[in-house]
Amino acid sequence: MKLDEDAGLPLVFREMQRMHRSRLQRVLNEYGLYMGQPMILFALERIPDATQKELAEALHISSATITTSLQRMEKAGLLTRTTDPRDTRCNHIVLTEKGRHISSECHTAFAHMDEVMFSGFTQRQKDELNRYFRQMIDNLQRLDGE
Repeated sequence: MKLDEDAGLPLVFREMQRMHRSRLQRVLNEYGLYMGQPMILFALERIPDATQKELAEALHISSATITTSLQRMEKAGLLTRTTDPRDTRCNHIVLTEKGRHISSECHTAFAHMDEVMFSGFTQRQKDELNRYFRQMIDNLQRLDGE
């Protein structure tokens, strides 16, 4: 979509989000991933042998929400789940070699996309943009209290 020069900030922001998500989806499609699954891979790199509960807490989502993604990822050979012998209600989740490889590939692809997206920006501009986005997040979080 080619935006008019007089398009307002909300429209430009939504278009940037749409384009980013579209390009991100292309990367995910290359690896057979769904939205949200790279974050699970990245979390498992930081927290090896995590339980489903620990993983959900690290990602700020419910254990129920993560269940479908874990099932899909296990079926795709990206991770394994093993039952804790001391507590059969608890599963430990570990990346497979394939999962580690795809996680590494995602890191590289995401870094490239960020590099392209922020090309031409000075460090000062990136810092300012970071502050603006953080302020928008804070502002939107106030809606939760209304």
